[in-house]
Amino acid sequence: MRNRRELVGMAFRNLHLQGVVYSLRNQESKTILHSDNLILNNCKFIVQKGGQERVRKTGKKTVHAGPKGTLVVDPVQLATILPKLQKSAETVFYNPYKTDFFVDADGKTVVGADYVWLTNENGRSKVVVLGKKLAV
Repeated sequence: MRNRRELVGMAFRNLHLQGVVYSLRNQESKTILHSDNLILNNCKFIVQKGGQERVRKTGKKTVHAGPKGTLVVDPVQLATILPKLQKSAETVFYNPYKTDFFVDADGKTVVGADYVWLTNENGRSKVVVLGKKLAV
């Protein structure tokens, strides 16, 4: 990671790596990072309709959805925000076969969040948000 510009990108669950692993693609669509935990801020949830349609048609998963934001790497910021995310425990999810967008537990469309934590719980992907932004 040579410059700040590379720290902005779209994160996604990488199904080609064993376990729950997330990857971050920069704005040039180059994968720059793999991790079992990522925290992003100033996020927008992206669902590319063409990819969604392809998944629904073929039944084969492809990268077409995820949060886009700035990777949090500052240790002080991480130490401040992680406890808030852990307490928040407000999860959102996206399933291309069941939902058109990322949704919360009430089924409301989530378009963004101040912070998004990509982690896992019992070997399953988990997306935790703080300061969620709902569709109007």
